[in-house]
Amino acid sequence: MLLDQLLNSAFQLYSQGQIAEAQQQCQQVLSQDPGQASAVYLLAAIDQDAGRFPAALEGFARSAAMAPENPVFMNAWGEALHTQKRNEAALQCYRTAITLRSTYERAHNNLGRLLHEQSDLVGAEQSFREAIRLNPNYAIAHNNLGSVLLRSEQPDVAISCFRQALSIRPGYPEAEYNWALALRSLDDPTGTLPHLDRAIQLRPNYAKAYLLLGQVFVDLEKVAQSVACFEKAVALQPDELQSHLELGNVLMLLNRLEEAQRAFEAALTLKPDHANAFAQLCRLKATLIDWTSYPEDLRQLREVVDVELRAGRQSPVPSVHAFSLPFPRELLLKIAASQSQAYLRYCPTNPGENAENPTTNPNTDRLRIAYLSRDFYDHPVAHQFHSILSRHDRSRFEIHAYSYGPDDQSSYRQRIASGAEVFHDVSSLNDQGLADRIRADGIQILVDLMGYTGFSRTKSLAMRPAPIQACWLGYASTMGAEFVDYLIGDNVVTPPEHAQDYREALVRLPHSFMPTDPSQPILTPRFHREELGLPAEGIVFCCFNNSHKITPEVFQVWMRILKQVPGSVAWLNVNHPVARANLRQGAQDQQIDPERLVFATRVENKAAHLARLQSADLFLDTIYYNAHVTACDALWAGLPVLTTLGETFAGRVGASLLSATGLPELIARDLQDYEKIAIRLAQNQDELKSLRDRLRPETQAKLPLFEMTRFVGHLEQAYQTMWGRYQSGQGASPIDVAHQSG
Repeated sequence: MLLDQLLNSAFQLYSQGQIAEAQQQCQQVLSQDPGQASAVYLLAAIDQDAGRFPAALEGFARSAAMAPENPVFMNAWGEALHTQKRNEAALQCYRTAITLRSTYERAHNNLGRLLHEQSDLVGAEQSFREAIRLNPNYAIAHNNLGSVLLRSEQPDVAISCFRQALSIRPGYPEAEYNWALALRSLDDPTGTLPHLDRAIQLRPNYAKAYLLLGQVFVDLEKVAQSVACFEKAVALQPDELQSHLELGNVLMLLNRLEEAQRAFEAALTLKPDHANAFAQLCRLKATLIDWTSYPEDLRQLREVVDVELRAGRQSPVPSVHAFSLPFPRELLLKIAASQSQAYLRYCPTNPGENAENPTTNPNTDRLRIAYLSRDFYDHPVAHQFHSILSRHDRSRFEIHAYSYGPDDQSSYRQRIASGAEVFHDVSSLNDQGLADRIRADGIQILVDLMGYTGFSRTKSLAMRPAPIQACWLGYASTMGAEFVDYLIGDNVVTPPEHAQDYREALVRLPHSFMPTDPSQPILTPRFHREELGLPAEGIVFCCFNNSHKITPEVFQVWMRILKQVPGSVAWLNVNHPVARANLRQGAQDQQIDPERLVFATRVENKAAHLARLQSADLFLDTIYYNAHVTACDALWAGLPVLTTLGETFAGRVGASLLSATGLPELIARDLQDYEKIAIRLAQNQDELKSLRDRLRPETQAKLPLFEMTRFVGHLEQAYQTMWGRYQSGQGASPIDVAHQSG
């Protein structure tokens, strides 16, 4: 057989999958003529298919050197270099191949791929468009062009590219995946599902598709369904860090904490310096009361936050997690500002000149106010908020409520729905749709009750649907965002001297910023202590705060208090068995009988919870992140709360609530003072009884914390001042309701 025939036969055998025979014939050709570049090229292709990448690279380089005028060999060498991340050399090969044959669409496509990886989106788009011009049926190039356009924030145009790629090549999993990615960027998570289903059907081992499907289920608040997707992604691609991280996050949400810990540890095994994985692991350890490396974790956590912020990246510790840490206010502002950066691209260039953004209301007699929240159901925010709506002066204010959370048919949901003049269930709207609805409704002041908590709709806020936007109640810090004008606080949580650490103009209400429903029922008759697992005699100190708020500093003080008060117990709302075991071990380490820690169990409703609080003698607050609704519950149940005056909003809430109940003597200067007060009260039953008497039902109605008609009047005064300043062309500036004159 002639050499040319032998070589053609080798290529045919290769195309038919008869690799060994093709390899044998290539070697036969080269034994007769070592200068046959095509045989060297085919052997390199066989090596590459088999994963022998160094040998393949060497072979493609030899073939290109032997036939430098051949664009196919030059392009193949570039592809091999590209696979080995030798990008500059690959770039030169692709460009040389194009110089050799300007109509070589594969080289143009490869050049586009590499430029895309190097973030040269303009160059990549040009290369892909040229490849398509040369070959309009080049499905891969259509898909790649769509990817560049998606990254260039042109998702609608990108989708047309993916659609074209699929019309040319119907069974194209990458195009289905990318279409889903584009739909997610358009806030259409439901629309992604059929595309991801098809991508996975076409490629059952498509790890990226499982990862995206899990993220979509989280978007849809179907967290439990996301777990299997992330687990599948991890199983298929164990070295993909993001899958481990996402799995850990949802396992934390589902309270599967030990599994979550393994996921974060797996992520850190892959990349020991990964800031987000480390921050999440620290958060999880705090929830599990795992303080084995607390000082070092805290030092390292502060260090990684500083590093990321200095680099202009988002803090790996989100604001709500930072509340539990001894971070100063100025750092909390930087953390929040870093979170806000992700939303700035949604802000209108000049909202004041946006013709669609109403600056007046057709009804000039009434100011149109709206409250936005996911938590308008049986949730602590709803517990505090629902009594507000019906007390607004309807002659001066038109009150709207926008709910995007679940309708649990609870009394809280029903009271909020009936208390608002207009109740909007917007759970089916995406962020753009929600912003459009608020704008179309002519809302003048939009009050967000979420901040950066949970499934917030911060993107909608960034779109500036209302002329004035304020943050209140559900989030205890600054949002650090230019699209939030006001933060509603009070003279304790947001005193004037702290103003420089808030991006918003501060609204200071005269008492506490937090409302407390004065009509909450308390179950009768009272519980017997034994029913609750408490001793019949002795002082019961309690803290029903979430476990992540408990820090080693305050726990050590609690143990010293127990040591000084014989027969006393600490009654805690810690549910996870590992966290309970760690607390008991911590007590034993402080020479305290672990049985003196009593763990509360769930009760059926709020009325029962309030009733059981009456079995305690003194509520011991946490320090960096105080009790919020939990403290309101205690005070409403007649249980005195002992707190400290912290440095941050979240650490001053207890002091705010006690100031509004006329109990300033329960605001300790520091932990040493806190310890002394707790021991003194435990040893002085008359003083403790006197405090409880001041929280009796007949006196509560006169306390500002529970006097909601006056509270709503102060809120309305703030709203009118905000609107008056806006109408006169002034920017947002501090409002002191106690002293301002209108």
